[in-house]
Amino acid sequence: MVGGIVNHYENKNVHQGEEMGYFDLAGSTIVLLLPKDAITLYPAFRSAFKKGMEIPVRQGEPIGH
Repeated sequence: MVGGIVNHYENKNVHQGEEMGYFDLAGSTIVLLLPKDAITLYPAFRSAFKKGMEIPVRQGEPIGH
């Protein structure tokens, strides 16, 4: 998933082969499909989701029990 585009130059001509910027990769989107009531999310996740917010999660980090 691309989080943004970083441009090195604004209003400047670049030459062929010269880097003009790059895609800033923010992370990946993971979708978990679980049976109903298979997990109880931690309160921080429940309240954020109710507000339509996203929460970054690192690999191996628990999100509930």
